[in-house]
Amino acid sequence: MDDTEALALVQRACAAHPSPEQQPDGALTALLGSGGPTSAHAHQIQRLWGGMGAVYDVTAVGGDGSSVELVVKRVALPSGGALSIGDRRKKNSYQCESCFYETLAPELRAAGCSVPAGLLVERHDDGAVTIVM
Repeated sequence: MDDTEALALVQRACAAHPSPEQQPDGALTALLGSGGPTSAHAHQIQRLWGGMGAVYDVTAVGGDGSSVELVVKRVALPSGGALSIGDRRKKNSYQCESCFYETLAPELRAAGCSVPAGLLVERHDDGAVTIVM
């Protein structure tokens, strides 16, 4: 993921949570208060199983210099042909994880559990998944 992609992703996460009341933990409040993110820098911190993507540390900066650190997981399925049994298991695991951040994580956070906030989940036509936490 390059910095341009990272900025676009953070902008979409901000658009999905335009007010502090809609944010799981107020993580984007500083960026939104400064007029939104103006730049972002992505740094890969981990590759996923079988080369199926990566985890990134993304630093987003607002117009007033405020910044926020986000974690982005990008899952990309192998191209071409049918998936192996192992790849199908991995795909199902990532689909389950994305559902967790969309549905269960908010409930757990509301109950006082310490779990990452799912700020944005995007599913792509090719089976890829992007999770912003």
